[in-house]
Amino acid sequence: MPKGKERPQAKCHPKLPHYSRRLCVHCYRREYNKRYTKTIATRDRNRRLSTQGWTEESVSNARVKQNDLCAICKDSFEGVPYADHEHTEPPKPRALLCRRCNLGLGQFKDNPEILESAAEYLRNWK
Repeated sequence: MPKGKERPQAKCHPKLPHYSRRLCVHCYRREYNKRYTKTIATRDRNRRLSTQGWTEESVSNARVKQNDLCAICKDSFEGVPYADHEHTEPPKPRALLCRRCNLGLGQFKDNPEILESAAEYLRNWK
């Protein structure tokens, strides 16, 4: 910047020079990222759901049908429910699960025999 010329001040933080739209560089990036991140997150969620055989509409319908409760433990969802699906080609939607139940099924490799064995193990230790 030539000597004697000062940059205009940011309206968000008057002691800092403005970057764009009269915002300092930090506020500009935060505002830009907020809009950008929301768009990307929505696109990524829709893409992920479609690869699992779900759509936003089918998720909404399942939430209503399940009364906003996990299909396994019947607890209400904390945050976004997990769209469970059968690991076939093409994937077949099953139900909406809470995070714990979805992770549990994954840890037991979606195998009913292993889950039954785990249940029997727990019954023996009660």
